[in-house]
Amino acid sequence: MTWDATVNSELVLKVRTDWTGSMASATPWAECPGLSSTDGENRIGLAGVSSVSPVAHRYIQFRAELSTDDETETPRLTTTTSVKSTYKDYDLLAANLRYPNLTINLTTEYPSVWGNWFTKEFEASGLDGSYYDISVTDKNVEVNLYGYEQGMGLYLEKTEVEVEI
Repeated sequence: MTWDATVNSELVLKVRTDWTGSMASATPWAECPGLSSTDGENRIGLAGVSSVSPVAHRYIQFRAELSTDDETETPRLTTTTSVKSTYKDYDLLAANLRYPNLTINLTTEYPSVWGNWFTKEFEASGLDGSYYDISVTDKNVEVNLYGYEQGMGLYLEKTEVEVEI
């Protein structure tokens, strides 16, 4: 994320991401770290910001907090950057593979993020906890899915998007 600033007042930018446009599961603004501004160009990599998910959240919000101690100055922020995503390609790699039970082991630098993602997706799909179990450790997420008699259906999909800033 980059921005240009002329600071005659205080400017703090915040950013957060979520899977849904409602931002219901996003980090609350009060817990988002402030990205302080200095005069001139400012640049920060979003990968290290705790309120930005490293696993492809679809929605992103920015917030600018402006303040001044000088009553003769009005804080201003002018932005010209936008984010554009374009759907490029989709491929169904395998459809409805049936398993009585299925275990997914995921090794990642962000196990808690993935654990939360699986939990939210299962809850949103209406699965109750008797159909799955999620275990999170330092570098791993283990997801056990229980299909019982009907089996568990697995679809493997690949989607390609292009993001321009």
